[in-house]
Amino acid sequence: MKKKKENISDAKIISDEDYSVIAIKQSAIMSIEVSGAYYTRMYQVMTDIIEKDEDPAAFISAIADCKEGDLLTLNQAVVQLLMSFIKTVEEKAQTNLEEYTEKITIDKDGKKINS
Repeated sequence: MKKKKENISDAKIISDEDYSVIAIKQSAIMSIEVSGAYYTRMYQVMTDIIEKDEDPAAFISAIADCKEGDLLTLNQAVVQLLMSFIKTVEEKAQTNLEEYTEKITIDKDGKKINS
């Protein structure tokens, strides 16, 4: 009889309060593929969150100066995660500029100009 493959989302009840689950290891490093369109969307979401804050400079400063154990607002925590993601993608792009990058023209607001 073939053993059923467990999924990450599967949970087995151990007691009224405890469950046994399969989780991704915190130490796991996974190679993933990300499209340029997805990267651009994440960058735009991050930028929109920052720009909507009353004081964008203070918003970024709170993230940059955050020490382990400090609490961030939900928006600051989201931006911190997006910044980490964006940095990872940009570092990967640096490994092969010809394959991963292109020269584009943008306007004063940072919007791509179709040519």
